Amino acid sequence: MKKFGTRSLFVAMAVVAGLCGLIYPAVRAAQNAAMKMQCMNHVKQIGLAFWNYESMYRRLPMAIETSQEGKLWRSWRSHLYPTFMEQAPQLYDVSQAWDSKTNLRLLDGSPITTAAGKGGGSITRSVDRIPWCFKCPACTSPTGVNYVVITGEGTVFPESASTKFSDITDGLENTLLLVESINCTPDWTEPRDLHVKTMDFKVNSEIKPSISSFHTDGANVCFADLGVFFMTTRITEPELRALITIQGGENVKRQDLVARGVLIQQ
Repeated sequence: MKKFGTRSLFVAMAVVAGLCGLIYPAVRAAQNAAMKMQCMNHVKQIGLAFWNYESMYRRLPMAIETSQEGKLWRSWRSHLYPTFMEQAPQLYDVSQAWDSKTNLRLLDGSPITTAAGKGGGSITRSVDRIPWCFKCPACTSPTGVNYVVITGEGTVFPESASTKFSDITDGLENTLLLVESINCTPDWTEPRDLHVKTMDFKVNSEIKPSISSFHTDGANVCFADLGVFFMTTRITEPELRALITIQGGENVKRQDLVARGVLIQQ
């Protein structure tokens, strides 16, 4: 039997290295595509939770609730999770502010005991610092969520008020409900989101908080009709402003943006 010489070994190693160089980008691309799709699924699940909440209460939750004294009190995320995301008992103490000692237990992993339901008894559980539904699979940060709403006058989530889907006269399919962001990353119980007065109207802005993501060339968004799309960096400020308002009457239609490749549906 012939033995491989040193030269043959180097040739074999070079071939293996070359194959790895060809395979790795393809594997990495497949991983990125899978994380992007999982991220879109998270966005869709949160959108469904908004619809279930509105169906039960005949209104959407306020994005940012304050006390009578003006203290930040509660976020929309604590309305939806875990009750409308996992059909589990409410963990948030609504009688206290988000940063009270009791509610901060939701962020530090402390065990929390809740009633077990009709059968009686109790269940003790702890919550991840970022519940699965609020974190993009591509995110490696141990803190901060990746899904926010846009607040402010004329949006689905105006300050100090709540709306209904029937209030959206621009069309549910033309109005943003939820967006992805990696430069506006509050804790999931923290009452903080993108605001029309302080955000940048460019996708993946490096200057101010914006619709942004770890994905290349855009970010995932959910419209009020539960349509989930990948919004590319090609969208213009006037177009984005039009998609944020609920009664602006702008002549910006989602179908036109899809036709131009500004919005991509997977």
